[in-house]
Amino acid sequence: MTLPFVGIQAEDRSVGATFTYPFGYYFGTSNYKGAIEVTQTAYSDRGKSSINYYIPVSLSSITILGGDIPSGAFANCENLTSVTIGRDVTKIGEGAFYNCIGLKEVRITDITAWCKITFEDSEANPLQYAKNLYLKGTLVRVLVIPSSVTSIKNFAFFGCSKLTRITIPSSVTSIGACAFYGCTELTNVTIPSSVTSIGEQAFSECTELTSITIPASVKSIGIFCFAGCDSLTAVTFQDFNDWAVSQTDTFSSRKDLSPGSLSIPSTAKTYLTSTYCTYYWKKG
Repeated sequence: MTLPFVGIQAEDRSVGATFTYPFGYYFGTSNYKGAIEVTQTAYSDRGKSSINYYIPVSLSSITILGGDIPSGAFANCENLTSVTIGRDVTKIGEGAFYNCIGLKEVRITDITAWCKITFEDSEANPLQYAKNLYLKGTLVRVLVIPSSVTSIKNFAFFGCSKLTRITIPSSVTSIGACAFYGCTELTNVTIPSSVTSIGEQAFSECTELTSITIPASVKSIGIFCFAGCDSLTAVTFQDFNDWAVSQTDTFSSRKDLSPGSLSIPSTAKTYLTSTYCTYYWKKG
């Protein structure tokens, strides 16, 4: 099924509010043969409403061509196995693919367009369940991010477990929160010297990552950035001077880290994955 957009707006006069309705709205609230009941949520500026819709059991594949995908749009669509995200989709709301446990693949045609999507949380990204990202019909194992991309947004490749290697261009200046969370087969990633910030949990649960280099350009590292990276043995800081950690992002209280300790890759690894894993990191 191909949709030009998702999210129909209609007024509910009983409560005096205009709601944005999810995918189930297309099929209605009356049961019929070959349907499955799905509970979804319609949102308005005055609140939200849970509604039971009936969606065809046979519907397993969806293509969304463009627009913003609203919050909860495909929530609880357990029969979906494949979703194609068009290059004109720019934002996906929180919980849009919540509990879509049957998803096996996400298909796209443009990595640049994918990197420009704003995902409001991890459940907004269908990769959370699908794990497999296909670019023009080919499973992405080696991810090469184009030079037209300047930032890797929050949750961009969350749960994309089939990635083994990532090439990030020098055009990228920031890596967002949870950008590569749960990329469990990732073994190699090079952070370019253009990157100045790495968000919280950016590489959490990358369980096969063995080493990483933090370039001198990086000024901040978020909490839990390398949590659960069980195979990590070495973190190399190209500039190990002037680093401090704090339990708050305001750095109202801070602990300065010894350059001598950070210059030892095994010690730096222990700091990032254990000792100061739950701290914010800042240089200068």
